[in-house]
Amino acid sequence: MASLDASSSSASSSSASSSSTSSSSLPAQDYKSAVSSLYNLQSKTASAILSNSSKRQYTVHAMRTYLDRLSLPYTLTSPPSPKIIHVTGTKGKGSTVAFTESLLRNAYGLNTATFTSPHLINPRERIRLNGMPISEDEFASCYWSMYNKLQEASPPSSSLPPHPTYFRYLTLLSLYVFHHHTYPPPLNPKCDVIILEVGMGGRYDATNVYDYKDVGCVTTLDLDHTRVLGDTIEKIAWEKGGIMKPSCLTIVSPQPKGPEDVLLRQCAVDVGAEVEFLPDPSDPSPSSVADKIPNMKGWDLGLKGDFQIYNARLAVAMCKHVMGGLDEDAVREALRVTSWPGRCQYVTHPKHSFFLDGAHTHKSMEVCLEWFSSTLKTSRSRVKKVLIFNCSHERSPVDLLSLIKTYPGVKFDVVMFAKSDDERPSAMPKPTASELLGSTPTSDGTDATSTATWQETLAAVYPQIPPITPSSSPLIVTTASSITEALGKIQEPSNFLCCGSLYIVG
Repeated sequence: MASLDASSSSASSSSASSSSTSSSSLPAQDYKSAVSSLYNLQSKTASAILSNSSKRQYTVHAMRTYLDRLSLPYTLTSPPSPKIIHVTGTKGKGSTVAFTESLLRNAYGLNTATFTSPHLINPRERIRLNGMPISEDEFASCYWSMYNKLQEASPPSSSLPPHPTYFRYLTLLSLYVFHHHTYPPPLNPKCDVIILEVGMGGRYDATNVYDYKDVGCVTTLDLDHTRVLGDTIEKIAWEKGGIMKPSCLTIVSPQPKGPEDVLLRQCAVDVGAEVEFLPDPSDPSPSSVADKIPNMKGWDLGLKGDFQIYNARLAVAMCKHVMGGLDEDAVREALRVTSWPGRCQYVTHPKHSFFLDGAHTHKSMEVCLEWFSSTLKTSRSRVKKVLIFNCSHERSPVDLLSLIKTYPGVKFDVVMFAKSDDERPSAMPKPTASELLGSTPTSDGTDATSTATWQETLAAVYPQIPPITPSSSPLIVTTASSITEALGKIQEPSNFLCCGSLYIVG
C-alpha cells in the first residue's frame, strides 16, 4: 500500500443562536465553568461505568427523586402542561425528532422544546427551543441555578449524590430549562410540546420519567449498545418497549417480520398501552395510522436518503395523533425545511465535497453507503474518494469496515482512521488487531498491541479484511490524531465520507 505524508490544516466551527429565559438570582459563574463542571460529572473509570450500569434499573426512580427536589412535575395533566412526545429506537431517532419538531413548529405553530443526544460540537445542541440550541447565557444560568438547588435540597442521609451523573444531569437540565423558559412575544410564553429522544434503550433511560405521554414511537431496531441492552434483537426490543405507558399510544416504524414485533406487542399488553405498527409505504394493508398520512413518494424531504421517508411518516403519524389533521401542503413544507446536522448531510466546498453521516450500526452503514453512492452519481464522482472513519471500540468495527470495503460501486483511494475530538467513556478495554481479526496476523506479521492507539489498530485491521489488500495496492491507509490533521493530508479536490460515529462527524 502507498503512504501519505501529513500536513496541517485548520477547521472552524460555528455557534448556534440564542434565546432568553427568566431566572432568579444566580451565582456569578459562566458558561465555560458550567461546561467544565458538567464534564466532571462523567463516569470516567471502568469501575465507575460498570457500577452505574449495574444500577440502571433504578434510573427512573432516581430521576424522579431529583425532579421532586427541583419541584418539577412528572405527573402531567391536561393544559397548561405541555404535551409529551417520546422517541426511542436504534436508527433514525434524531431524524424523527427533527421532522416532528419542524412539523409542530412550522405547520402547527407550536412552541417546541427538544432534548436529543449526543451533541456534535457543544452540549447546548442537546437542548433546543423552537429548533435552536439554547444560548450560552441560558445554559450557564440554568445550569448553576439547578446545581445549587440540588445541592441545597440533598438530604445528608440520601443514598443519591447531590448531583447525578452526566447524562442524567443533562436530561434534568433540559426539563428545568423547558419548565422555566419564557418564549418572547408574540409567542405564547410557555412551552407547548416537549420532544424527548431516548439516550440508550428506553425502559431504564433517564428520559423515561413521565407517567403519561401524548404519544411515543419506536424507530427501526438494530443491534447497538449490546453490552448494556443485550445481544439479541428480542432483548433490544424489550428495552425499547419500556417507554410504553398505560392507555398511551406508541407508534412503531416498519420492522422486519421477526421477534421484535412480538416483543413490542407484549410490552404493550404488559402495561395496558396502545400500540400501532406503521406499515411500509408500499404495503396496501389497511391501518388506522396509515390512513392519516400520505405515502410521501416523490416528496422533497429536508433530510436526504431514501430511508428518511420512514422517519418522516412516523413523525407525521405522531403529530396527527396529537394535534389532528392538517393541510398536506403545510406538512410537505415543514418536512422540506427540516434540518438535522450529521445525518446524511452533504456539504459543498470550493475544493472538496463532504458527506457526513453518524452511521454506526450495520443497517445504518448500509443506508449511509447507499446514500453516498447515489449522491456521487450527481456530484464530482471522478475526484478522489476519501474515507474518514472512527467508531467506538465497543462496537464491531470489522463488520462496519467489511461493509465499506465491499460495497458495490464505492472504492476509496484513501482510508483514514481519525481520532474524534470527543468520545463516550467506556469500561471495556480496547481489543487488539489480532483479537478483532480472530488471531489472523497483520500483513507485516505484527499486531497492534494494547499500547497502540485505537486508530492504529483499525489501520492494521482494514487491509486484512477480505478481500485482503495486497502491499502493491495503490490504496492509502493511514491515521490522524484529529479531523484537522486528516483534512490536511489531502490537498487535491476530493469527496470525503465521514462516518462511523456522531462524535467523528462533529
